Amino acid sequence: MSSVDKRLNALQEKSLSRGTAPIVIETLVFIIPCLVGLIGNILVLWIVKKKRNEGKVIYLFIGALAVTDVSLLAISPILALPALVLEKWPFSDLVCQFHAFYMISLASASILLMAATAINRYFQVVRPNYYRILFTPSRTRFLICGTFLFACFAPVPYLASGEKYTFNPGKGLCFQKPNLKPASLYVYFTGSWSMLVLTTCYIKIFKSIHNHQARVTAMQQNSNFISGPSVQDIKATLKTSRCQGEIKVGFTCALPQNRLDLIFTLGSLIIASLK
Repeated sequence: MSSVDKRLNALQEKSLSRGTAPIVIETLVFIIPCLVGLIGNILVLWIVKKKRNEGKVIYLFIGALAVTDVSLLAISPILALPALVLEKWPFSDLVCQFHAFYMISLASASILLMAATAINRYFQVVRPNYYRILFTPSRTRFLICGTFLFACFAPVPYLASGEKYTFNPGKGLCFQKPNLKPASLYVYFTGSWSMLVLTTCYIKIFKSIHNHQARVTAMQQNSNFISGPSVQDIKATLKTSRCQGEIKVGFTCALPQNRLDLIFTLGSLIIASLK
């Protein structure tokens, strides 16, 4: 038995000794965010459906993100909740493999779609001349479909290396074993790369918005500029202000769990190697 398996078994034995109160608290902490997320994303889909006639491609990204999250929150908790309560996997190994593959694929799709949305926002605010050329409705649909296909590849390297998903008592679900093999780190690389793209795009967007607002303010304060800012400048300022609000909310919610999971995985492996 490997050191990873020993640590997972020790964690499961410790979890089985929990009392009733911790089980109830953990179950509520798990169920409430899932329900809130599920209801919230269903409302998002309803709003996107009402606005689909406006023809804005951003609604395609928002709708795809909502569909991904609804698919994840509607199916995954059905299998994860019994495992969380019992602290053991009550289903077959085949179901364990399916659950992990399904969850990792949709989680990867969600992170990749957030990065694609950030790229869309970048071109709309920073490179508006190229925005309508690159992000036509048909090209946007193709990009979203390609993102889903690429996300489905995320679990493949781990399984192709001969590994199998196992129940992780600390997570309450089936997941890959914590090790530093390249095949195991691929899913973390996908999330980290997406986060880097997302962060870079939003930083450039904020700089562009700040520079534009500073330019309009300078024009307003310039005593030699009698006529004031143009109508285009005013519209652009209002538009970028709305984008700024949307971006702040999206960026706050965009930190993927796999970034934290990678930190904890590396930390546990380092600690184990020092023992």
